[in-house]
Amino acid sequence: PLRHLDPALALGVAVPLGAGLYAALVWLFDIAGLRSQVEGRFRPAHPAAADPVAAE
Repeated sequence: PLRHLDPALALGVAVPLGAGLYAALVWLFDIAGLRSQVEGRFRPAHPAAADPVAAE
């Protein structure tokens, strides 16, 4: 589909497009548990305690 483009431009478009597609599929299907690891890394380990003053 990129044959009408100059080869250097086609490569410059195809490589990021392919990397983005691969990253989207890895994230979507949780290949090798990578999404779980990323979510675990950025999720807080312990939930914040409720404010006792606000609960009253």
